[in-house]
Amino acid sequence: MPMSEAQPMSSRQEITTSLIKRAAELWGNERAKEIGPAIEEATENIWQISHDLPSTHEEPGFYF
Repeated sequence: MPMSEAQPMSSRQEITTSLIKRAAELWGNERAKEIGPAIEEATENIWQISHDLPSTHEEPGFYF
């Protein structure tokens, strides 16, 4: 799933398709369908991050 600041993923559907394909490769089609809600949530998170990357000088925040 290529993603960069210069060329973010163009659509949520592209991300979803990529994640479903990979899930099917790892765990089979049936399990990929079962985890559909988790894939949709991951899609939204990836899409948002890919379109609003932090600056190169900003350190990531890790909170526990």
